[in-house]
Amino acid sequence: MLALAPVDEGLNFQFLKLNQQWAASLIEAHLSRGATDSEQQQERLEAHAVLVAALEELSGHDGIPFFALARRSELTPLESQVMGLCLAQMIEPDVGRALGRLHAHGRPQLTPADIALLLLGNAAEARIQILMLLSSESRLRTACVLEAAELTRDGVIDSPLYLTRPCLAYLTGQALHPPHYRFTRFAPDEAARAARRAVISEPQAEQIYRAIASQAAYLGRGTPALTEDGACILVLLWGPSGAGKATFARELATQFFAGVVELDGEAVAQRASPHTLVREALDCAVLHGAMLLIENGQALLRAGGAPRCLLDALRTSPACVVVTSTERALAQSLEGAWSLVSHVARPTREMGVELWKTSLPADAPLTSDVDLDALA
Repeated sequence: MLALAPVDEGLNFQFLKLNQQWAASLIEAHLSRGATDSEQQQERLEAHAVLVAALEELSGHDGIPFFALARRSELTPLESQVMGLCLAQMIEPDVGRALGRLHAHGRPQLTPADIALLLLGNAAEARIQILMLLSSESRLRTACVLEAAELTRDGVIDSPLYLTRPCLAYLTGQALHPPHYRFTRFAPDEAARAARRAVISEPQAEQIYRAIASQAAYLGRGTPALTEDGACILVLLWGPSGAGKATFARELATQFFAGVVELDGEAVAQRASPHTLVREALDCAVLHGAMLLIENGQALLRAGGAPRCLLDALRTSPACVVVTSTERALAQSLEGAWSLVSHVARPTREMGVELWKTSLPADAPLTSDVDLDALA
């Protein structure tokens, strides 16, 4: 068994002394197969250095309940992967190096391209994505996204290492319900918003901007409030697949709201109590001053199938955009409730190219055979 370096007696975090055997076992679990003796020894030394540094780094964070799990006598390979990755990420700004050290012989494999794409975005989000990919269990994957979306974007934490509740709940076998919506908070980047605005057709933009601007209570950042007469912004965007309806809706959110809460109507309609799930998403939108976006709205609000309480919830929401392929598929009881109904036509080739460009990071590692004109 590999022994860790001696622990400084001055450190007040008891995890360092109590769990040396667990940490050494973690290294062995990752490096026990698939390598020659010399390769294994090198990997072991590198992983040892990472874990020792991580344990020392954690010495000032007394009482983190996440690491109570490490006192268990046995860890499954998946548990070792998740725990080892969290330890490495605490002190490894280069997530790719941490993956290479601790998961070279684990499962599933991440290609260099996967890692490069993940590292292009926000560092905390990249680490969350890697946690998702490393886990074969959707419970851990969705729980990490749900909690990280709230904590990292609110500035409460800067590393998924502190996602104690979902990780502990998963690893101790507690049931977790996957989130049915996704919340995205926008950074106040005027230049980025201006660039996205340029690819939207002016007639459509003017229509919806006028409709939203008429509800002055919703403009700006912060928690929205209803107007005096209780009116709400309820926009219907319909058009063929690939027309960019959802992209258009997200652009509206960037112009007037602090974020967007996205809901897949088709997925929600297949679950029990869809109106309750929609209400939870609405509550999240109100709390964060965000706009609610319902994709595949025809599945959730289909003619003859939409419960009255669901329609009432939409009518009382501060701002909601429903995206559907055809307006005729929606419940007739919604007629007259829309602040605006707009048809989104399929974009021209030029607009399609611009949409691709704005959707990809500026330094995305595209190969020479990628033809954006052909994709558009």
